[in-house]
Amino acid sequence: MTGNVVKCDDIASFMLKEKGAIANMKKTLTAVWCAISILVLTVLPSCTLFRGRQPSDSRRPPQGEFVTPGSDMEQALRATVQKQLQAADSVSVQTPPQNARLIYSRPYYYKEVAVYPNKEFDVEMRETDSLTEPYAAIVRVNKVLFVTEMKRKRADAEADNHFLRQTGVETLYYRFKNGRWINSGSRFESEKTEEFAGGQWTPVQEKKTEVFAKGQKEQGVLGRIWSTVFGK
Repeated sequence: MTGNVVKCDDIASFMLKEKGAIANMKKTLTAVWCAISILVLTVLPSCTLFRGRQPSDSRRPPQGEFVTPGSDMEQALRATVQKQLQAADSVSVQTPPQNARLIYSRPYYYKEVAVYPNKEFDVEMRETDSLTEPYAAIVRVNKVLFVTEMKRKRADAEADNHFLRQTGVETLYYRFKNGRWINSGSRFESEKTEEFAGGQWTPVQEKKTEVFAKGQKEQGVLGRIWSTVFGK
C-alpha cells in the first residue's frame, strides 16, 4: 500500500510540474507574440519596401461628403470635385514654383506642383449596372503641372530646381460608392511643354503629348506613369 501511495504522489507531483511548465510556456509565447506585433506596427510602416509607391509628400484627394438619398447626384459630384481643386497648389503659373513637393515613385524622385488655373470643369455622369457603384463620372479640367526631371537619388532631386511647365487637360474618374463620390484615378495630357529661360517660358517640345496616369482607370496602374504619345 505504501508503495502505491508513493507512486500516486509522484504522479501528482509530475502533473503539477507539467502544468507549471505549460503555463510558463504560454506566458513566454504570449510575450514573444506581443514583441513581434509591436515590431511590425512600429518598424515596417517606415520601411520603403512596405510603403510601396507612396510619395514622400503625398496628398490624396479629399473624400466626398456623404450624399443623402434623393439628392442631386451631379451637384454632389461638383461639390466633391470643387473640394479637390481647392486643395491643390495655389501658386502663380507665370514663374517657376519656389516650394514644390518631393515625390517618390519607385525608383525615382522628382518635384511637382499642380495648379488648376480657373477651377472650371466639365462633367459627364452616367448610371451603371452595378448595385454597389450605381454611378460613374468623368470630369475634365484645365491643369498646369510644374515638374522636374526624375532622379534616382533623393538628394539630386531635392537640389534640382529646373522645372518644366506643362499645360493641358486632366481627366478625373469618379465612382459613387457607399454614399460618396470617390476619385478612382486620373489622366493628365500635356499639350504644351515649356522651360524657363531668359526670364520667360519657351517651348521645348512640339507635336507631342505626355500622359500622366494615376489610379484604377488606367488598367490598374498605381502612382505615376510617364509615357509619350505622338499625335493626338
